[in-house]
Amino acid sequence: MDRVLKAGAEHAGSGAFTDLLDILQQENQFLKEGKLREAAGLATQKIEALDLFDASLGAQSLQQMGPHHKQTLKRIVSLSEENAAHFVAIRNGLKSVISRLEKLERSEASVGAYDHLGGKVEFQSQGGKLTKRL
Repeated sequence: MDRVLKAGAEHAGSGAFTDLLDILQQENQFLKEGKLREAAGLATQKIEALDLFDASLGAQSLQQMGPHHKQTLKRIVSLSEENAAHFVAIRNGLKSVISRLEKLERSEASVGAYDHLGGKVEFQSQGGKLTKRL
């Protein structure tokens, strides 16, 4: 009877492991394709899968896990770290874009040219110095 209960718990844990792994793989694919909205759309599913995963992980120790479960667990950890790195890169990219846009708003955009020494010459500072040639 104990063997049957243990096998049932292991099967339930296996489903939690594969469900979470599938979601993380899908999220990873979306992130690599630049589909942030789709990746974010997996958040609810991922939280539910994490809850199930946590419950099944608490039911068994690492010593009780078979080699397949340990390999799947390693893959889950690896994908989680990779996806987190993608999210950090996305966050940093967005911060950079926001920073650049804010700098543009603060600075006065002007049209200019360069003089014979390579120095910047703004047209607005030339004012009356420019003459129209016919």
